[in-house]
Amino acid sequence: MKQDELKLALDHQSGIPLYVQLKNRLRYDIQSGKHAPGEQLPTIREMAVAFAVDVNTVARVYAELENEGLLQRKRGKGTFVAQAARRDTQQQNQEAAREAIAATVELLRGMNLSEDEIASLLNEAAKKTQGG
Repeated sequence: MKQDELKLALDHQSGIPLYVQLKNRLRYDIQSGKHAPGEQLPTIREMAVAFAVDVNTVARVYAELENEGLLQRKRGKGTFVAQAARRDTQQQNQEAAREAIAATVELLRGMNLSEDEIASLLNEAAKKTQGG
């Protein structure tokens, strides 16, 4: 992975935790084929510097993606996209969506919005993205 490929933006002002943003982006890049099986990823420290996040944030993302079967760590060599990175993404994508929605709901609750207002806003946003 080249340094210019590390330019994906994380929104540090968003209510969505940085680790969720980074995890979802890396998962998408792996599942879409942007990062091929066997490809080495940057070190935890390199990723932390590139995205201005704590090394523990990147370590957590790498560990969770390894548990999902998308990454493989090789002692003394680094972290790689798993050779058999699962392509059955529906369940993983739904879990990632749940995490993002939960973070968004918490942010909206912090704005003192009611459950009905939050549901209405989410519904409106979903319809808007479908062109409806």
